[in-house]
Amino acid sequence: MYKKSAYLMTVILAAAVTASGCGSSGNTDGAKPTSSGSPDASQSASQSSEPAGEKQVTLKVLSFKSGQEIGNMEQLNEKFEQENPGIQIELEAKGGTAYKELLKARAASGELADVVMVHPGYSSLGPYAEADYLLDLSGEPWAGDIADSAKSVTSFEGKLYALPNDLAALGVYYNKEVFEKLGLAVPTTYDEFLEICEKIKASGMNAIALNKDWQIFDTYTFAPSWIYANHPDFDDKMNAGEGTFAGVWEEMFQAYEDLYKNYAPKDAQGLSGDAAQNNFANGKAAMMINGSWAYPSLKQANPDLQFGMFPLPNREGAIWAAAAVGTTWAINKDSAQIEAAKTYLKFWADPANQASWAQSQNSFPTNMQAKQDVEEGLKPIADAIAQGNYWRFLDQGWINPNLQPEFQTNTQKLLYEQLTVEGVTQALDAEMKKYVEQNR
Repeated sequence: MYKKSAYLMTVILAAAVTASGCGSSGNTDGAKPTSSGSPDASQSASQSSEPAGEKQVTLKVLSFKSGQEIGNMEQLNEKFEQENPGIQIELEAKGGTAYKELLKARAASGELADVVMVHPGYSSLGPYAEADYLLDLSGEPWAGDIADSAKSVTSFEGKLYALPNDLAALGVYYNKEVFEKLGLAVPTTYDEFLEICEKIKASGMNAIALNKDWQIFDTYTFAPSWIYANHPDFDDKMNAGEGTFAGVWEEMFQAYEDLYKNYAPKDAQGLSGDAAQNNFANGKAAMMINGSWAYPSLKQANPDLQFGMFPLPNREGAIWAAAAVGTTWAINKDSAQIEAAKTYLKFWADPANQASWAQSQNSFPTNMQAKQDVEEGLKPIADAIAQGNYWRFLDQGWINPNLQPEFQTNTQKLLYEQLTVEGVTQALDAEMKKYVEQNR
C-alpha cells in the first residue's frame, strides 16, 4: 500500500498561506448569516423568547447551497429551531467553486463553523478527516439507517465523518410522446437502447442530445452498469495501486465512442450543454443525458413536455443508476457546541426531514427509512436507487485528484479521434502509476 497522506495534508496546509486574507468575516458573497432573519433580529428574538434558566446556543452553519439551490433549507432550519428552542441556527451560504477555497481558509485559520458542508469523496472530504478537523460520527444513532453506499463517500479509513443528506442521479431523459409515437419502450439492455436510437434517427429526428459540455455526465452514466455492476471492487484495487483501466474499461469506451459517432447531432462538438437541453425541451431531440437536478428547469422551459428518465443498461441487462451524494453535514471537532451540532445532524438524518430536503433538491434520500413522493418521470431511476442498484459519480471514489480531469481530457480526445480506446486506458493507467510512485 502506498502513502495516502501526502496530498491530503498539503491541500489543507496550503490554505494557511492565504487564510489571513480570507478570515471569517461573514459575508463572503453577499449571503447574510440567517436563521429566520438577520443575526441581530434573531438574537433579539431568542433573548425575548428564551425560557428562564435555559442557555441559548447559537450554532454556526456553513453551506455550499445558496441562491436558487438552497431549496427548503431555511424552512428546515426554522423547523429545527421550533423543535429545539434552546438552539438558534446562524446560516452562512457560499455557492459555487469559491466554497472550497473558503472552507480551506477557515479550517487553516481555526475559524471553522460548528457545522459545515464538505464535498463528498475521498479527495474532497479526506484532507479534513486526515488533518483531524472533523468529528467521528460513526457511533451516532442515525448512522445505521444511512445506506452504506452513501456513507462510503463520507468516510475515511473506516470512520464516518459526515452525514450524506441526499443523492443526485444521472440518467437518460426521454420524450414520452416520441416514444409512444414510434412504439418504443424504456430499454432493458443496451442493444435495445441502440435500436431505439436507430428508430428515432430513421424518423428524421435527433436521437440523443450529446454535446461538448456534458461528456463527463455521459461517461458517469455509462459506468455503473458497464463497469461497477461487474467490478464493484475496481476503485479499491486502483486506489491500492493494484488495478488498471486496461482490460476493464475498453468495452465501455468503445460503446460510448460508437454512440457519439452514430447518434450525436452533427454539431455536437460545438453544441453547449444549455443548447442541448433547450433542444430536448423544445422537442428537437428525443433523448438527453443529464442529472435529476435538470428536472425542474425542463418543466419550466416547456410545461407541456411529457418526459421521463431511465438508467442506462449494459449489454447483459444490468441496470445500475449513477447516483452521487450531493450534500453532507460534518461537525467541526473543535466546536464549542458539539452536542448542539449532533442534535442538528440527528434532525437532518430523520427520514421525514431527509425526504423533505430531497424533494426540494429533486434528489433522493440516503436514509433507507425515508418515504419520498417521487416525480412520475423519475421513478425508473428512483426504483434502481431503492433497490441499491447504483454507483457513485466516478471522482468520489478515486484517491488521485488528478485522475478525473485526466479522464475527462482523454475522453474528449477519444471522441475527437485524437486517441484510440486503448490509448485512453493507457493514459489513465499512466496517471495512476505516476501518482502511486509519488506517494509510496
